[in-house]
Amino acid sequence: MQSPMINHMDRIVGAASEAAITLDGQTCTALLDSGSTVSTVSESYYKEVLGSKDIHPLGELLNVEGAAGQRLPYSGYVEVEVGMPHMDDTVTGLLLVVPDTRYAQQVPAILGTNILSLIMDGLRKQHGVRYAQVCSLESSWTVAFRCMAIQHKAAEKSNGMLCVLKSKSRSKIVIP
Repeated sequence: MQSPMINHMDRIVGAASEAAITLDGQTCTALLDSGSTVSTVSESYYKEVLGSKDIHPLGELLNVEGAAGQRLPYSGYVEVEVGMPHMDDTVTGLLLVVPDTRYAQQVPAILGTNILSLIMDGLRKQHGVRYAQVCSLESSWTVAFRCMAIQHKAAEKSNGMLCVLKSKSRSKIVIP
């Protein structure tokens, strides 16, 4: 008899939103992460494929945290040309060079909103507002772009507020 955990793994872990991209003309797989504001490339992929590019130091200028609040170390950033199917031109992206992980052996890049938004704008300029339908984008690209569009619309509607809080307290509450 299988344990309940094994029976439910497909409901615990969803499919990764991965797609083929090019970094300086070399094809690799990237995680399309619309919840991340930065993009990364693994240190081993940098050394093997992008090693001719300079790593630009950031020092302590940028503090990057993972979803669980853990600090993400990085060597600096590298400037590369990022491409994807259906787009004639590439976009110039800045990716943090980060330590290797087991996942990065198969998926060496993570594209966050800093690069996804550039790609989305490039597709919109090339193919119009219905670029997702015109290009028949893979579902991973469509999902990432839709999430970003929803976030953008929500931000516009809220006039810069993140959310509205209601309190039953009669006194003024200040949230630092």
